[in-house]
Order: sequence, then structure tokens, then C-alpha cells
Amino acid sequence: MRSGLARPASPPVPGPDLAPAVQHRRWMAAPLRTLRLAQRRFGPVFRWDFPAFGPTVVVAGVGEARALAALRPPTLLGIREPLAAVVGPASVLALRGSAPHAARRRLGSAMGSAGPWVEGFVERTDVRLAGRDRVDLYELALDAVTDALGLGLGVDDPAWGAVLDGVFGGPAPGHLFGGDGVERRGALQQLRARVGTGAGEGWEAALAAGGAGADDLALTLLGATREPVAAACAWSVVAACRAGAWGASDREIVLEALRLHPPGPLLRRVTGEELLVGPHRLPPGTQIALATALLHRDPRSYADPDRFQPERWRSSRPPRDLLTWGMGSRRCLGARVALGMVEAFVGQLRAHRPRWIPGPSGVERHNLTLVPAARDVELAGTTDRKVFP
Repeated sequence: MRSGLARPASPPVPGPDLAPAVQHRRWMAAPLRTLRLAQRRFGPVFRWDFPAFGPTVVVAGVGEARALAALRPPTLLGIREPLAAVVGPASVLALRGSAPHAARRRLGSAMGSAGPWVEGFVERTDVRLAGRDRVDLYELALDAVTDALGLGLGVDDPAWGAVLDGVFGGPAPGHLFGGDGVERRGALQQLRARVGTGAGEGWEAALAAGGAGADDLALTLLGATREPVAAACAWSVVAACRAGAWGASDREIVLEALRLHPPGPLLRRVTGEELLVGPHRLPPGTQIALATALLHRDPRSYADPDRFQPERWRSSRPPRDLLTWGMGSRRCLGARVALGMVEAFVGQLRAHRPRWIPGPSGVERHNLTLVPAARDVELAGTTDRKVFP
């Protein structure tokens, strides 16, 4: 800035005049409704105080979100608290500077191709579907993806699922990373001790090359994949059943479900430098959250945005405004694995001719993930449809 010229004043980011505890309770009770009401009252950029994360600038405007999506480090960085306490200091979620890029390369190399992970998931889903005439879609997918990730990481232990619940939280709604205390720390130690014992070639190489940091990469994979994949599986089948949309392809159903019901309603980042968002000048260290749950329903990006319409994906690629897998240089490394698992799950359930059972309306929050409250289906029987090559 040239000497003698005053910088234009930046208007404060609008937000509620409520105590943080009140804002926390409203978010925990009804996250989507809270976002919608705040956007309606305060506009496309507003502030909210979230449990565990604290004061955050929420971006719900398409123009502002597109501008942010184009930014790269060090202007916009990945969020690290409270995630770093769960996944470890060597995780891509906790590192700064150029270190995350090297960690991302190691994680991608260790994961290898999506095929073996998806095949393991399909196998475990088939085992858990056998002989069932009614299932909870979220719990079915959560158990299957837990087993598949364990197999991929070389863990063969019947207590594996219970250990993960101790680290990341159990199946009950409303928890956030399983809480604090001795019990969670003990579960974390057990998990680290299990990862890599008999792991596949990719993880053996990562462990050998990365030393103590390799199990942080494994924890990142577990934390970023397990609940979001299970939630996406549940939303996809529930939405297809409710809309009678089984004429669409598996991928079309999944992409439309992820648009209307992103498992994570907020995509979090932190400013590394001073940043202008709309008329608001944000200092370095400001937490930002892109409201994917609102951006995915903006009529400027999607025609008839509140309607489940999987055919909209028939002749188009996912647009830049579909933020399910993140954005920029920190886009989800496991997107191919996750999408492959969810598509396979939809195909498997389609073959069982599911019928959605109406239940409580709304959503449940599991850690940072939203799942449908009513997610049970009855299975009429199997067809001969092949669900995996």
C-alpha cells in the first residue's frame, strides 16, 4: 500500500448476537436449518461459532466460493484443529508449508489403485447382507468400510471396529471424535499398534519410508473415509428409493445424492494471508467454512436445485461447484476409492430391490458427518445383476 493512502474500512462479518454455547446448541440440534436461517438473515458471508472449531466465517455465496476455490497455499490452508489431535502431527491435515504435498504423495502411493479397496468393501458388504431382510444402511456400510480399511491396512483383528469407535467415536449420533480423556487416548494407542502389521505392499513401503509418520497417514485415511463413505452410501440408497429413481445409473444416483446431501455440510479452511471475501477483509488465521449444503442447492449452479434428479449427470461431468471431495490442492486424495465404494454399494443394494421404511425426519450428526435419521430398508430379494466386474 502506498504511503499516505488509508486502506478502505472493511465492514465486519455479520453474525448472531448469541453466546457461543447457544450457537453450539443450535448447530448440534439442527445443522442444516441453522445454516439456512443464518444465510437468510445475514447474507452470503456470515460468522458462526462451531463446537470444537470456534468462531468461523461461513461462505454460502457461489461467487465468493468460486473465488476461494481458485486459491492455493499459502493464501488458503487446511484446517488443523481439532483434527490434528486425532490424526497425529504428521498427517496431511496437520502439516504446514510444503510438507503436506510430500505427505499427500506418500499417502497416494500407499493407497495404490482403488480396485483392491473397493473389492474388499464389496466382499464385506455381501457377507453382511447375506440372509438379511432389513438393514440400517449407514451401519451396514460403516461396518463394511471398517472391515475393508482394516484389510487394506493389514489389520486382522475382531476388535478392530471397537478400537476405531474408541478413537473416532461410536455409532451413536452427536459425538465429536469420541470425546477426550484416557479412554480415547488408550484406543488411539491400540489403533497405532495395529496399523501396518501385515499390511499391503503400499503401506509397508510407507511405514518403512515414513517412520513414525506413516501411521498418521493411515489415521488420516481412516478418519476421512470411514464415516463419510458410510453416510454417502446411506443417502444414495435412501434418495433413490424415495424418488423411485432406480432407472438411473449407479454413478448418476451417487452424484445427485452427494449434491443434495453432502456428508460434510462444511468444507473448512484457514487463511494463511490477509484475504478479501466479498467486502470483508479477513486477517491471517481466520477460519473459513464453505457451506456445501447450501452451495449445492443454489439455482445459479443447478436447475430445480431441491429436486433429486440423477439424470442431470447423464451428459455432464461434475461441475466445479460440486465440493463433496473438497477443492484445490487439498482435494480429497481418497475420492476415487470413496466414489468406487459408494457406487458399488448402490449396485449391491439395487440387486436386493430395497424398499425404504419411513421414519424420523431430518438428519443425525456423527462427528463432522450428517446421516439420514430414517435409513432402514427392507430387502425383497436378489436379482442376477452383477455389481462388480
